[in-house]
Amino acid sequence: MEDKKEIYQKYIDKHYIKAPEQCQCGNKKLALSKNNRVKNLGYCFRCTRKNCKKIYSLFNNSFFEEFKSFQLKEILAVFRCFIDYKFNSIEAKNYLSNTMNIIISERIIKKIYKKIRKYIYLYYTLDYASEIVGRENENKFYSTDESLFTHDLNGQQLWLIGFTDNISKDFHIVATKNRDAVTLETFIRRMIPVGNNIVTDGWPGYDWMDQANSGYRRFPHIHGQNDFGHGVESTSHIESIWGQLKDVISSIYKSIPCINFLYFVREAEWRIKKKNLSYEEKLDDFFEMYNTVMGIDEEFIYDSDFLNNDDINNLFNENDDE
Repeated sequence: MEDKKEIYQKYIDKHYIKAPEQCQCGNKKLALSKNNRVKNLGYCFRCTRKNCKKIYSLFNNSFFEEFKSFQLKEILAVFRCFIDYKFNSIEAKNYLSNTMNIIISERIIKKIYKKIRKYIYLYYTLDYASEIVGRENENKFYSTDESLFTHDLNGQQLWLIGFTDNISKDFHIVATKNRDAVTLETFIRRMIPVGNNIVTDGWPGYDWMDQANSGYRRFPHIHGQNDFGHGVESTSHIESIWGQLKDVISSIYKSIPCINFLYFVREAEWRIKKKNLSYEEKLDDFFEMYNTVMGIDEEFIYDSDFLNNDDINNLFNENDDE
């Protein structure tokens, strides 16, 4: 059985927690050190300079920093309730108390859940802003579609626009307030390199692709006439993603405030994309996302989305949750 130091070292190696880059004295060497005076943890990071020996909490500059009154194993038990067991906050509170003898209030569980969702959301927004899938003039087939998910994001419609690589079946989605031609063209040019083929439905917002200088070859898909059953590409896969997102959300949550809806969509997207991973792999994946986001200017992340900054800030309102 691993002792506490080995456990902490494992999480340091996985970058769940990390030592400060340097001590206030300027020394860049800090060591994991036992210290029973450190509440709950029993260990700290200690400066190795002989005449300094300043100590730092293991939770500083980490996801766990605002939860210093809890042990790491207790917070990770909440993670398991969220990732693996898919418990809502009330179910998680009861499970932890009755099964693991861990007492954490529903308010704290909600706070941890909300922070997990926030960084899933921010990572995927960053991912869409920075990643162009494929290469120019590959002559690959992509499918794109749009779906109205709610009529009430601050009184606005919330559309999801997505596309899939028709070979790998990888999918990407962004949130917008409409599906007009300008929005669709901006999204497609940001995500799909020119010189490729795009399968769409008959929505007029895609008609700009029919122009000779658009850079794309459009293949309109009319259900029942030229779908995959007739030997050509279709939008069926990206359309199926909308149903999967709704199924994942409804299987976990009974109701969601509309103002929070988008980051529950991102949670569902993450669950679909990572469904074949083990719990430990999902946990590693989350902290990789978290560390990536922490290394990026949040203003850049917000500006990369089609929603404006006020919309994004409202998503993380502290007074509402599932």
